[in-house]
Amino acid sequence: MGSEEENMLTVPRHMLVRPGEPQHGINIAVTPEDHKEKRRKIDAKYRHGCKTRREELRVKLQNLREENARLKREKESCWKEDNSMAQKLQSKELEIGHLKREIGDSKKVISVQTNLLETLSQNPLVQQLMVHLSLSLSLSLSKYMCIGPNRLEMVLLENECNKLCQNGKWYNWASERVELLNEIEQLRLRNMMLKMHNQALVDKMLNQKDYKRKHEKLAHASSPTTSHQQTLNTHSILQFRCYEYFCWVLSNVLVMACPEGSGLDSTRRARNQRGAQNREDIFHFISNRNGIMTKNLGFLQNVCWESRENVCRRMIQASKQIIDKEKNDSMIESSKLCGSRIKSLHQR
Repeated sequence: MGSEEENMLTVPRHMLVRPGEPQHGINIAVTPEDHKEKRRKIDAKYRHGCKTRREELRVKLQNLREENARLKREKESCWKEDNSMAQKLQSKELEIGHLKREIGDSKKVISVQTNLLETLSQNPLVQQLMVHLSLSLSLSLSKYMCIGPNRLEMVLLENECNKLCQNGKWYNWASERVELLNEIEQLRLRNMMLKMHNQALVDKMLNQKDYKRKHEKLAHASSPTTSHQQTLNTHSILQFRCYEYFCWVLSNVLVMACPEGSGLDSTRRARNQRGAQNREDIFHFISNRNGIMTKNLGFLQNVCWESRENVCRRMIQASKQIIDKEKNDSMIESSKLCGSRIKSLHQR
């Protein structure tokens, strides 16, 4: 009874059945399951509220993180901009200092120029020039308005040029010019003579090469057919080349010596006899060594002697031609130079 009364007391008073009223089939008794269900609903509602609040806080935290990152980026960009602005300000300060120095230098130059103008204005020559300028400006104002500041400098330069022309030694300059022209002409003649001498040496070398080729062909044509005779022929060709070189050296010595008809003919004949004696000794040595070269060696003796004489004759003739040509050219150039000098004198 006591438990039932307690349960009845827990029910709200407006739900209690009053005496004399029908119950309408409602069970007014509250069971423990109802109490648990009620608590479960309250807990579910609380948990749902906590979940929604936690979700809201998570969204707010994400927004705050994004805003923090944006502020960090903005701070970094502001820091970079601050550094660049500081560099720009420093460069501008340097430029301002440079401009200030230029302004100071310009002021100094202007002061120097004003002092120079004041000193020049006291010169009577400059005063006359200024009067002349004022007259010219009054006559043609439109023409000299544009170039007025430069006109004074131009007139001063013209006056200085006239003074230099009056004080210059033009006659001495003309004589120096003539001397230089003569020296140039002499150098040109010397250059021409050196070219002719070089050409003569080249022709001599070419003639020597042609002479060697021709005699090599003759030596090959007169050689025997057997193998033993071919070896002897090679020895004879070598001997011929040795004597050819000897003849070339001897011919150069003869060309450098006096020409024919001088007092050194006996010396030249003695040199020829010594060369012939040496040549015969070498030929005898080769004939004793090989034993079959008497004919070929006699032939080569005659050939070498004739070739030496021909080379000497050719070189003497070439040297005479070169000397005659140089004399003719020098006479022609001297006549041209005299004609040019006569023309210059007539023009003066």
